[in-house]
Amino acid sequence: MSFSPTPLDMEALLREMIKRALELRSPPTLPFRPQPIVIEEALDEPLIDVFEGEDEVKVYVELKGVEPEKLRLNLVDGSLEVKAEGFHDVIQLPRGLDVEAASSRLNNGVLEVKVPKLRGGERHRL
Repeated sequence: MSFSPTPLDMEALLREMIKRALELRSPPTLPFRPQPIVIEEALDEPLIDVFEGEDEVKVYVELKGVEPEKLRLNLVDGSLEVKAEGFHDVIQLPRGLDVEAASSRLNNGVLEVKVPKLRGGERHRL
């Protein structure tokens, strides 16, 4: 037996989830003032962005307060390993990169890694 929700089932489920989430909030005070949503400190993971262009892949990692000499980067098996004080992550990268020509810099707490793509031969239609 399998369950394949229809769009109406999904909408009903979403409405129920929103209703339950709103019930968990404290009742509004009078006069009503919207309560700010507080993002927990636990979500203080560094932000990571990977952008793939025509000629290169750029990776940005937010590393506030990290000293360059305490930062370790490794390009291994199609992934970028980033190690710093209290932080370790492995970021998957696309195939076909020239890891020998990679460059990196740490500026204002943001790590930028650039990895050019390998120049492949042109395709010829047969």
